[in-house]
Amino acid sequence: MASRDVERTVILRPAIAALLCVVLASCRSGGDGGTGGRAAPSLAEFTGGTWRLVVDRTWDGLAGKVQLPSDALPESAYAAVAEVPAYRIVVSAGGDAVEIGEDPLLGRRTKQTDALIEYKLGKGTFAGGRFVVRAGGDGLQGELTIYGSGRPIVSSERGPVLPAR
Repeated sequence: MASRDVERTVILRPAIAALLCVVLASCRSGGDGGTGGRAAPSLAEFTGGTWRLVVDRTWDGLAGKVQLPSDALPESAYAAVAEVPAYRIVVSAGGDAVEIGEDPLLGRRTKQTDALIEYKLGKGTFAGGRFVVRAGGDGLQGELTIYGSGRPIVSSERGPVLPAR
């Protein structure tokens, strides 16, 4: 009988571990990816209203060769963050302008394709920056990049872009 108990324990532990992983992932994302049970937003919906960028990864400042502020950073240059900050984003009607954060960074739309919308940030930054929203299979992803003086990029953060609750 003791061997059957050991055998049952071995079988149950992976099942419990798998269940725990699912529960923890669900709790971290709010159970529904933060969408309130709605389908993930599309790029076509990013035309106005209040949104939030939930930062889940940041650029380490080293990876990826950066010579110009406009240089793209590869996803491999970003690392997950323990604390998950969020930025409030107010998008003007029609999506032509954005305000990001409490001391708002102000930006104007400079590019729009089927895959992304890019805003050039000016007011509220020292040397400018960019905010990019990309369409993905699981919703919208945002990138907030701040340029520097003497250093092309000072910081860059990425994460899901979700409608504000």
